Amino acid sequence: MERPGGNAPRTDSARLKATLEWAWFPVGFLLLAAACTADSENPRSSHSMAGDRWELSQVPSVVLGDESADGSPFLYRIREGTVLPSGKIVLTQPQEVLRYARNGDFEGYIGREGKGPGEFSITTAMSRLSGSDHIRIMDLLNRRVTTMTSQGEVLATWPLEGRGLPFGSRIVGQPDGSFIGYGWKSWLDRHQGPPVRNRAGARVDSVLVLRLTDSAVDTVSLWEGGVRVTARAGNMNLTRTPPLGRRLLTAIGPGIIAHGYNDDGEFHLIGLDGVESNVVRMLAERREITDRERSEAERDFLSRYGRNPLSGEDQESLLQEIIQDAPKPRFLPMVDDAVFDSERNLWLRVFEPDPDEEVVWEVHSEEGVFLARVLLPFDLEILEIGGTYLLGLQKDSLDVETVKKFELIKG
Repeated sequence: MERPGGNAPRTDSARLKATLEWAWFPVGFLLLAAACTADSENPRSSHSMAGDRWELSQVPSVVLGDESADGSPFLYRIREGTVLPSGKIVLTQPQEVLRYARNGDFEGYIGREGKGPGEFSITTAMSRLSGSDHIRIMDLLNRRVTTMTSQGEVLATWPLEGRGLPFGSRIVGQPDGSFIGYGWKSWLDRHQGPPVRNRAGARVDSVLVLRLTDSAVDTVSLWEGGVRVTARAGNMNLTRTPPLGRRLLTAIGPGIIAHGYNDDGEFHLIGLDGVESNVVRMLAERREITDRERSEAERDFLSRYGRNPLSGEDQESLLQEIIQDAPKPRFLPMVDDAVFDSERNLWLRVFEPDPDEEVVWEVHSEEGVFLARVLLPFDLEILEIGGTYLLGLQKDSLDVETVKKFELIKG
């Protein structure tokens, strides 16, 4: 998430440099892609680790968005998806909520675009209430949360005005109907002052996690200036260091939050009461990046991004200056995605900058115990993982979207 700049006007070059400084992780991935290619004969240990082997069914049990299906609408920009207790499947698009039968037949829309009751300007987040087919849709533009049945009947509405909503953060619905919002505090407060820096000169920020219910907004946890200041949740370093592939990854699950860096594979698990419970550690091995690999990747980066895509102006000298000043990582990152399933297990995707058809996911329990490894299609974006299924989004070469439900087989 980008941090807003100061109040003083910026030149185009200053604005570009600030943007690239915060969005530097693509350079890291290019560096890592070259490194991984050279290390093809040294596979990571997670491909041969002990533990159960979970797998998906060979073919999906349900495919949504298939144009050959009669009456099925075209899917675009799918935001969230969930399987209701009845087996029905609900998907959200920016201004629409779609409902499908258990077998994948399209049944209709829940609400529609607009500002009236049961209508949406933007479906920011969805929460499925446990034990029923009722859902809650957060709409930031209409500034409200609407509780509805799967048939579209409006049951309740509560406003978001004056609620301290973490606008601009990642927001995830919870099984009890509440929402968890996560983001940089300076962004949430719409702070416009100069960036905060630590003694080493690195930019730092405060991380804020809020729990939003129909009656209150509670601060679940706060990390001030890159260091955790709420002692009840432990002393976890969250210094914001953007360049060259080092990123803070956050997963929000049913009643639990995981924070960790992509380069060390260690994630701290925190309950919604703010208490840190356990630490999950990946089993993959780290490998150093050589100078030759780094140089080749930097040259590739300059050839790709040496010209401004909007103005066409040459910006190679500016990029070289940023490359020279940026910290140089020593190792490949260990993980590039983190997701919770419905049973509070944390799934971590092993970093593969140049994947084949499948990538490895490690599954760890809330207690930090390694449970299994799962091979998933590299282009499958996880929407939801239940006890016996996985709901995911895939795009073809033309960016046409389909949502697929697979059976999850735990061996």
